[in-house]
Amino acid sequence: MSFGWEAFEKDAKEKSIVCYGAGVNAVLMLIKENFRPYLDNVLFFVDRDTRKVGTRLVSGGRSFEIRSTDSLDDIGSDTIILVTIADYITVGKMLDEKVITWYPWTVISADISFSQLEERAVYDEKKYFLLNTPDYMNLGDHAITVAESRYLNKNFGEFSELGSNVCHIDGLRRLKSFVKPYDVIFVQGGGNMGSLWRMCEENIRNIVRIFPDNRIVIFPQSVYYGDSEEEAAYFAQSQEVYNGHKDLLICSRDRRSFDFVNRSYKCGSMLLPDMVLTLEHNKRSERRGIGLLLRDDKEKLIRGDYRVKAELAAKKLGMELKLITHHPAVDPCSRHKLIDELLDVYSSCELVITDRLHGMILSAVTNTPCIAFDNSYHKVSDLYKTWLGDCEHITLSEPLDEAALAELIEEKTGHEYREFAPGIFRKEFDKLTAYLNN
Repeated sequence: MSFGWEAFEKDAKEKSIVCYGAGVNAVLMLIKENFRPYLDNVLFFVDRDTRKVGTRLVSGGRSFEIRSTDSLDDIGSDTIILVTIADYITVGKMLDEKVITWYPWTVISADISFSQLEERAVYDEKKYFLLNTPDYMNLGDHAITVAESRYLNKNFGEFSELGSNVCHIDGLRRLKSFVKPYDVIFVQGGGNMGSLWRMCEENIRNIVRIFPDNRIVIFPQSVYYGDSEEEAAYFAQSQEVYNGHKDLLICSRDRRSFDFVNRSYKCGSMLLPDMVLTLEHNKRSERRGIGLLLRDDKEKLIRGDYRVKAELAAKKLGMELKLITHHPAVDPCSRHKLIDELLDVYSSCELVITDRLHGMILSAVTNTPCIAFDNSYHKVSDLYKTWLGDCEHITLSEPLDEAALAELIEEKTGHEYREFAPGIFRKEFDKLTAYLNN
């Protein structure tokens, strides 16, 4: 079977489509510009998660029924299956047994990226690439990409972006045919270098391995490797890869990570702010209520459900508690609009309580008073101590009981603060620009 975009386009024009998987990838697919001509061909979705069966998948004003996978038994030859889940090979084998034509969305999406790259290719000019950008739901990471894009556009003009779903070995080898030795490769910044979020770490390793002759710049990162025996061995693998590159610059967004990079790697090193600190938001909204944004993953440090304490503290003060999310459906085409809307959310809060790094940073950018708690490996406190210690409206705190939290909220919302100045942080990147122009 031919898995690619060209074969799918030809087939999809003549047949109906059933989508296998109603998760994040499915939502992202539905709002992808290249897929829009085929939305009318989509009959329904199927999903193995019985909790989703009977509900509807809503995106961009359209609504699709989610059925059980048993519905595949009724699929005829006039219908193709579009598999949106990552494990498309296992699903594909099952569909092959049923003699059903199917296509994997991850492969099609990569085809679309490379066809766009081919259209823009100019082989006698220096090109710039931004790799490993988020193909998943996390607006903090998308805010980083927005800031990176603005930096690159301002200083180097056009660049090509490829997301994390292309940064596997096969995808990067395919990219290599578009890249000349004098081209510059940038890698998405964030908090994913190390042993905690290994897919992103391994993507970065792949990039460094496959482009040994190119200048590679990793945008500001928090770097963390655990101290277990297995994690030490994992770090040693990364150390070997990064030390083997002849023109690699790792930018760190906090002093601890910067010291670790200097101690561990032979490559270039630079201490720079998180890219989101360079964003500016001048819109003024009426501030009402307390925004709450808390982790619920392996970086969570706070014990128990802190939302209850926040609710009690807000109730004591007669204030509304508003839940903030950084995990809606995100597509690169709508990324800038979503970040602008998220900045509006922060600027409409009287105060924000968060243990997410970008909850603290977006509070800083919007001049919103913030009570910030640390995460599991202290990237929140590390960045605060490195860059935000003089930011009056941000307070780094240990988790408090409801009475102490209410007292701190009352204190933080009763002051006028010095305005945040993103120009100070943008100026820090002048040294990166000078380095790249050498």
